[in-house]
Amino acid sequence: MGIKDKYNRRLQCGSITPIFYAIDDKYPLVNNRTRHTYKDITKILGEPDEMPQKLKYYIDNIARVKLLIKETGYDKIKNQDYFDLFCYWYDINYYLKKKKQGKIGRKNRVKLVETVVVSNVDVPSFLSSVDLTGAQYEPHSLKNPERIKIRDIIAKIEKSLVLPNFQRYFDWSREDVRCLLESIFNDYYIGSFLFWDVKDEPELETINIKGAESFMITRPESIILDGQQRMTSLYYAIKAPEYSLKGSSQPTYYYINFKAFFEKEKKQNLVVAQNVKYDREDTYKKFLFPLYELSDYGEWINGFEDYLLDSETVDRKRVIEVRRIVEKRIRHIWDGFEIPYISLPDTMNLRQVADIFENLNSKGKPLGVFDLLIARLLKYKLKLRDLWDDTRKKYPNIARYFKKSQKIPIYIFQAISLTYHKSSSCKREDILNIYENIYEGKDRSFEEDFKEFSEYLNKAITRLENLRYGYGVKGEKEMPFVPMLPILAALIRKVESVENKQDCYKKIDKWYWAAVFSNTYSSSVDSQLTSDYKDIIRWFEDDNKIPETVRTLRRKIDVNVDLRGVQQVSNAMYKGVLCLIALEGAKDFDTNQQLENADHNQKDHLFPKSKLYGFGHLRDINSVINMTWMSKATNTRIKKWKKPSSYIPEFIKEKYKGDEKAFLDMLETHLIDKNAYASMLKDADGYEEFFTFRNKNIMNKIKKKIGWTEADVVLEKDNTPITDLLKREEDETLEFKASFKKNIVTGEPDKNLKFASLKTIAGFLNNRGGRLIIGYGEKNREVSGMAQDYELCKHKDKDSFILEFWSYVDSNIPEDIAKHNIHLDFAEINGKEVCVIEVHPSTKAVYLKKNEKKILYVRKRNKTEPLEDPEKIAAYVNKHF
Repeated sequence: MGIKDKYNRRLQCGSITPIFYAIDDKYPLVNNRTRHTYKDITKILGEPDEMPQKLKYYIDNIARVKLLIKETGYDKIKNQDYFDLFCYWYDINYYLKKKKQGKIGRKNRVKLVETVVVSNVDVPSFLSSVDLTGAQYEPHSLKNPERIKIRDIIAKIEKSLVLPNFQRYFDWSREDVRCLLESIFNDYYIGSFLFWDVKDEPELETINIKGAESFMITRPESIILDGQQRMTSLYYAIKAPEYSLKGSSQPTYYYINFKAFFEKEKKQNLVVAQNVKYDREDTYKKFLFPLYELSDYGEWINGFEDYLLDSETVDRKRVIEVRRIVEKRIRHIWDGFEIPYISLPDTMNLRQVADIFENLNSKGKPLGVFDLLIARLLKYKLKLRDLWDDTRKKYPNIARYFKKSQKIPIYIFQAISLTYHKSSSCKREDILNIYENIYEGKDRSFEEDFKEFSEYLNKAITRLENLRYGYGVKGEKEMPFVPMLPILAALIRKVESVENKQDCYKKIDKWYWAAVFSNTYSSSVDSQLTSDYKDIIRWFEDDNKIPETVRTLRRKIDVNVDLRGVQQVSNAMYKGVLCLIALEGAKDFDTNQQLENADHNQKDHLFPKSKLYGFGHLRDINSVINMTWMSKATNTRIKKWKKPSSYIPEFIKEKYKGDEKAFLDMLETHLIDKNAYASMLKDADGYEEFFTFRNKNIMNKIKKKIGWTEADVVLEKDNTPITDLLKREEDETLEFKASFKKNIVTGEPDKNLKFASLKTIAGFLNNRGGRLIIGYGEKNREVSGMAQDYELCKHKDKDSFILEFWSYVDSNIPEDIAKHNIHLDFAEINGKEVCVIEVHPSTKAVYLKKNEKKILYVRKRNKTEPLEDPEKIAAYVNKHF
């Protein structure tokens, strides 16, 4: 921008950006709000980056803002006013988060417990001056839902309410408890509770609420699923058990400060927390009602009234009025305040409860399958939490991945289940019942298996992150599909028990890359784990039994893998390409050192996103084909020179002493050959050429990794004959239709049948592909044949049917997709002809028009379902394409 260094040192983006915005509101505001938002959101998107503060980076920061807006996928924040409002909102949360963490201000480094000073009250003076009109009170009343009073909560905690033993602890601070009590005093809504009714013996190990451990609850009525912290807080305040709260070194006692209540207009700090348990006379003097006397509040109130009347000069009518107000308030807390609750029936099983918590939006800690397993296994005297804590201490890699995915401990269970469950099931229900399925009554040790498979999970991570002989994953954030960990762990364990280890590892490698570049683990993960594991084990034993995942990609790789369209950093194929480049060594332009020797690397554009040099508007500038690994120094130099024809000669001159061949050798480690290199030197004029050459290099590398050969195109017909397909049940990739046009029941043409077939084809296109077989009834398992459909065509033969079929498909599905992704074939079964429509997955979403409305159809299990909700459509498209 031509700004001298002395000004550049003093001026930052936030200094000048309001001026630019005032001149033209198309310029984004680039200030600390924007910087905080950008930094955190890029982390979430898996591409961490920071905005420099110096003014000279303002133009680059504008580009960063626009890229962020594009990658979030929310059109609304393209409007700069909305974007600034979004950053303002985010920054407030950023500040509050940092403040809560004690990271704002030097004084916050030591968190002090605030002590409220409460002095004695001059009764005559107080009663003569206080205005009681603002203290009049009418409690609220909830409607309809089941409700529970605080007195009943306390009673049930000591008789029938228990917690599932997740080894989670009550961890509210004294201020958390105080705020809850004050909300109740002010008659505010404090949320609802969720219980699970118990009929006989609970499916989970249970424990009492903290503080109520001495009560023997042999036959609990309900398990508390949501509300532990609030219930324990209430019990703590009312029963005053002798233990200290989080952040305190001694017990805390809670009081309602009625002096503050009567005197203040704002009803805040009306509940105070003290380290002292005052005697009753002191509470009267200070106008403090002790919540630990709530269960017998009448006696305290009588004594309080007597105390007020002891003063000779008081107005007795005012004393009675004060007493009534105090009593009404306290009585409502104990006997009137109601909290809504939902009770799950005792007919619900543990799996259903897990499902509910999987989708429960709660402000507390989410309860998942692992938490349920902790409590469930305690019934068998198995301390899962201790085992998991030991695993994290022993294997730092596992602990690191756990920060990215809270499902890591479940992956250990899935690896065990893949190995030992009779059907290798990874379904939630079977994981929850893993002890009963695998260990109960059998000579196996759960503890030993958990430790063993923790070790193999660690080995799987080590293999993933090996940048020479593994899978080139540069860290947990670069893993294409984290849910692949359990199958890798189980397979590595299996290989160590076979003789042909080298051959088996090669097969695992082929499957791994095929799964990554076919997006296999983007949905239906549990069933896919089971299917792939069984297929790979069979492949270990028989070279001809190639897994479906590998065979499918080998046959369809040129159609289904469109790297140019892969632009989201979170996309598995995006990460997979960068892993391949990492395995090549990816020597740095600046230092010529391999990627594995660098602790910190960045991913960025080879053709920079620069409008100044004409690249910013170019098609697919953010494609993974235009990305590679580089050091921060290299990235800075590329951004400085802006275009390849400038930065490449500079690197050759400064870093390679003019040796162009040495630079070319370095580029080879980025899958950039001499043709792609020559295209880069042409800048924008060579942009399309570069994409062609580098795409070819990357695709050839993928083909090599999956073992692709020209012969793979015919594998499907050889290995899956039509007779075998007809024996299968309909599933995610297979469907049967008795007819394309004729209703078998009525014998009349039915136009809805054509659309039903089209809908299935669209569902396959939008998922993993599949086969639609027409002329075979799924219900009666009979071959009806195609003759009935031929009769309804113009010339009553197969050719007419084919013409009509393609005419119908082409009028509803984009021509390029129909041409490359849909294939028509015929086979003869029992003297009758059936039509086999093979559908390859599309690289972009396919919508069908129905009643003038565009609908996205997706394949789920054995059904094709419409997605009509915009948010669900956006989420599905973002995940699959």
